[in-house]
Amino acid sequence: MSGEKMETKSGEDIDLNTQFEAGPGEEVEISYSVQIPTKITRILVNSECSRYFVFTGIRCGVNSQMEGPDPVPAFVLSHQRINFEALSPGQIFAVRVKNVSGSPRKFLGKAETLIPKGW
Repeated sequence: MSGEKMETKSGEDIDLNTQFEAGPGEEVEISYSVQIPTKITRILVNSECSRYFVFTGIRCGVNSQMEGPDPVPAFVLSHQRINFEALSPGQIFAVRVKNVSGSPRKFLGKAETLIPKGW
C-alpha cells in the first residue's frame, strides 16, 4: 500500500479508551490489530482528560510515528490531521500514554481511520 494512491472512505474509529485508571506517572500501552488495510488520520482525545496525559509512543506496525524522544502532550496532538503510515491486515497500531497528573485517571480517546473503497 505504501506509495500507492488509493480511493478511500471513512473507516470505523479505533477505540483507545483504557479499561482501568492509570496511576500518577504510570504509562499504559493501548494497541489494536487491524483486520483490513487502514490509515490512521487523526487521534481524538477527550477534552477533559487530554491535559492529564502525554503520548510517549505511537506506533504503526513496527515503526515509531513520534518525531523525537520527547513526550507530546495529548492536547497538542488531539484533533490534528496526521500522516501516519498505512497498516496492512494483522499489523498493530499502538499508542503509549503517561498519566502526568497527581491522581489516577482513565485515558479516553479514539483514532479516526480511512480504508480503501470496496472493503
